[in-house]
Amino acid sequence: MMMQRSLDSLSLILIGISLALGGCQPGLDNPLTPTGSHSMAFDAAFEALAVVNTDAGTISVIDERSHQVQEVWVGAEPTRIARAGSSYFVSLRAERSIARVERRNDRWSLIQKVKVGTEPYGLVASEYGTRLFAALSTQGEVIEISPKTMEVTQKWAIGKEIRWLALRPQNDTLYAVHAFGNEISHINLNNNRVKTLKLPQGFERSTRFTGDPAFTPDGLTLVLPMLNVDNTTSASSDMNDGNLADLPLEDLEDHAPLEPSEEEFFEQGGYNAAGRFQAGLLEVPVDASNGEPTESSGEIVFIPINNNSDGSVVSGYPTSVAVSPESDFYLSTHEGTHAVVVTSASNEESEPGFFDIVTGNENGASNDNHLNFSFRDHEVVGRIEGARGALFQTNRAIAVDGFLGRGIRFKTLSNILKPPASSHGFMPCCDSPPMEQDIVVEPLVIATQHRLPPEVERGRKLFFSGADASMSSNSSGVSCATCHAEGRNDGLTWSFDSGLPRRQTLSLAGNISQKGRVTWTSEVATVAHEVMLTSQGRMGGRGLNAQSAIDVAAYIDWSREADYPMKNAPIEGRLAQGQALFYAPEIGCAGCHSGSQFGTDATFTLLGAEPTKAISLRGVSMTPPYFHDGSAETLGEVLEQCRSGFMGDTSGLSQGELEALELYLRSL
Repeated sequence: MMMQRSLDSLSLILIGISLALGGCQPGLDNPLTPTGSHSMAFDAAFEALAVVNTDAGTISVIDERSHQVQEVWVGAEPTRIARAGSSYFVSLRAERSIARVERRNDRWSLIQKVKVGTEPYGLVASEYGTRLFAALSTQGEVIEISPKTMEVTQKWAIGKEIRWLALRPQNDTLYAVHAFGNEISHINLNNNRVKTLKLPQGFERSTRFTGDPAFTPDGLTLVLPMLNVDNTTSASSDMNDGNLADLPLEDLEDHAPLEPSEEEFFEQGGYNAAGRFQAGLLEVPVDASNGEPTESSGEIVFIPINNNSDGSVVSGYPTSVAVSPESDFYLSTHEGTHAVVVTSASNEESEPGFFDIVTGNENGASNDNHLNFSFRDHEVVGRIEGARGALFQTNRAIAVDGFLGRGIRFKTLSNILKPPASSHGFMPCCDSPPMEQDIVVEPLVIATQHRLPPEVERGRKLFFSGADASMSSNSSGVSCATCHAEGRNDGLTWSFDSGLPRRQTLSLAGNISQKGRVTWTSEVATVAHEVMLTSQGRMGGRGLNAQSAIDVAAYIDWSREADYPMKNAPIEGRLAQGQALFYAPEIGCAGCHSGSQFGTDATFTLLGAEPTKAISLRGVSMTPPYFHDGSAETLGEVLEQCRSGFMGDTSGLSQGELEALELYLRSL
């Protein structure tokens, strides 16, 4: 495969002269340079590709020509990787560390690790490796690290959970993308000012970002993977009869529907109803002078990605986006549907689909309260199990990370060029042969042989799958991970037509089976029961067997608890004061939240709703909003509401005592 090398010395000299004369940098010198956080990174010559093996605790460095693989142990839960100069830097999410890997004596080796804070996630480096940034997701901070000394040189407090980063090519603005809510924070690197862009909502839908972003090579547009979610329409289920919840799992399997009704796709009110989850990409234009979002929110547009023209499932949530070096298309990966998708970067719109009609947005109409929609042609250009990320290696050659199959695939996209003169959009749609015919596909390169216990391995694949008809409607692209992002939660509250009318998504971090019944209502016997009821009901799956449900539960229980700043902090000082208040009978916290998991399967009538379980408080600082209906945004709001005595009684506490009690809750 021909490699595109860095610009030659003459080109660099000419660029330097133009910068000196023009006074500003036009964008990337080498448009192949990634501008967002990623699970893979090429070396400087684009001949060696490094990929994180999150479950194995390693990275694999793959020679692009020979496909030889060297696996390097780096530490617990490597999550993202960036190259700065000749070094790779890896975020170790479960180890509070950043690792540095270099090639010495013809072998890649772990050189150094430094502690930086809780759950480091996104990493991004400047084009020439002079600056390196990391997101400390559960600490709510972004840090700058010296690529030479590994010292933390700057910190910015951002708040909320930050997972993904994007650095503008001009190195003047860094974007931090939150896992929850509809906000993007950005840091002006010239004056260290932090601002937050709040996206407009619309059509009673919620916005959620889902993966690694990227800038166009000129630095004028930020592109982000996201979901536009209908969490207000009441969800129904074929299996919501409370009498089923305590049946033996094998008997519950017999009640699982085998065939969908003829009109289910359009009429069922559950999670798999058409348009409930709309995958897509968000374009945010930025000011050329400072890299901050332009003042007009009307210029921000959402590009829906629907199912493929051949009927195959595409629309699972996107996990990454890359911009082609010529800026003519976007490349997105969709891990639940194993899809690699190209989408036109041209704003010339195509015909709207069913989703656009049911939302009333078929003409791209917008106002100050709604996202603008831009309907572009798109097509699947490949499939790889658990497509997590894709990088450009040349103008038309890519590498794709399939984390579920632990493999890398190199592809040449030979026919993705300019739009044909007869096409109004990116490429011909329904009358054209599948794009797969125009793609040279190389064999899958196995990055690691590491495997989880067999039942966990099987359960993980089902948990993340939006393409397995036994788990979800084969037209929805919805997986367990769509709501329980990365096995945790999505920060959203959902509407239901039976039982509790409003329920926020519970986190699945840690061994959930030890925390009591995984539900707000205590009606479900085991985690495997919940898997069966949810997948065969609200998700629209058909024919899941009991063993598969047990496998999914095994994966859920295998996942680790979240890490956060106060976790396992010594109980002393104000923490000891807060602990005493938590256990004080007159305040009553421990009366309901008891035992080692600080919860109970007993139910209580709160906020005028049906009986609600006192769920475990383990890791509660990481699971806002609070209460079953998400009515409290912070733990401070929870304790203030408890002054009324409806749940415990904090009415006699001073402000200082409330703060001590909240501090203790953050340590659980």
